[in-house]
Amino acid sequence: MRLVAKEFPDMAFSVPGGTEVNALDNEMMDLMAAANFHKVLLAIEAGDQSLQEALIDKKVKIHRVPEVVDYLKSKGIETRALFMIGFPDETKDQIARTMALAQSLQVDDFYIALVTPLPGTPLYDECVRRGLFVDGFDINNIRFSIASIRLPEVDPLELEQLRRTMWQKAFEQKRQRLARDVPKERRTQFLSAREYELVGFKSLQKDVRETPAPAE
Repeated sequence: MRLVAKEFPDMAFSVPGGTEVNALDNEMMDLMAAANFHKVLLAIEAGDQSLQEALIDKKVKIHRVPEVVDYLKSKGIETRALFMIGFPDETKDQIARTMALAQSLQVDDFYIALVTPLPGTPLYDECVRRGLFVDGFDINNIRFSIASIRLPEVDPLELEQLRRTMWQKAFEQKRQRLARDVPKERRTQFLSAREYELVGFKSLQKDVRETPAPAE
């Protein structure tokens, strides 16, 4: 990392594929800032430590996550996080801990997906062996917003709704934050869907604004 900072001072870097949280101490984060890392995605996945130890190879030390986020942001690095819910045998309380952690962190944005076993992985083999797939699971039609694994305390539709509700809440908070932080002169208010479609076409936008709306 020191070599990157020295040899490529005019380049900027990001880590879109997920960063190992346990590998980020203050020295590493200082070096990342010096090397012009401007964005990282923290692969946290679960907010319950027992779940981390039992099912997740990364075994993220949950107690360190808030301080890592705060330090990255203090260095001017845009910080996002990745979470997953729906691990085999995951309980309602464990899901709630993950959702609470995602909402409490001062990250710039976060993503939450439903755990989806892929062929060739130990998780997929476990689901086959234990018969954990939901009825109608189709390996050729995978969507990370659709439940794949049966849980003991949460049915598939409830799990999908939990994720959806959390997404909606997070989106609204982000919208409010942008409305607060973005100067008024940089905001644009669209009066119709047609006007939005013509963003960037100044002459056409003028025509749309001057054309009376059709009578209902």
